Amino acid sequence: MRAKRSGDSFVQATMTMIEKAFTAAQALLDFEGVVGVGAGEREGGACVLVFVAARTPRLEVAIPPRILGVPVELHEAGARLD
Repeated sequence: MRAKRSGDSFVQATMTMIEKAFTAAQALLDFEGVVGVGAGEREGGACVLVFVAARTPRLEVAIPPRILGVPVELHEAGARLD
């Protein structure tokens, strides 16, 4: 078993925050016009991707810029395929 390095706990805490942000982002699927959510990368860090059928002023205001400190990116993807 290897010894824990100080960076290990930071990485673990960061991954936990990203997982929590992604889980919280699932609630955005209840918004009319949101067709999907995902995890991505922005500027070398994690982000939450929110896919919408059409980018509207209403959704741009309703979708937060960050979820639990993790940046959110809004992407126009078109209609949802079920």
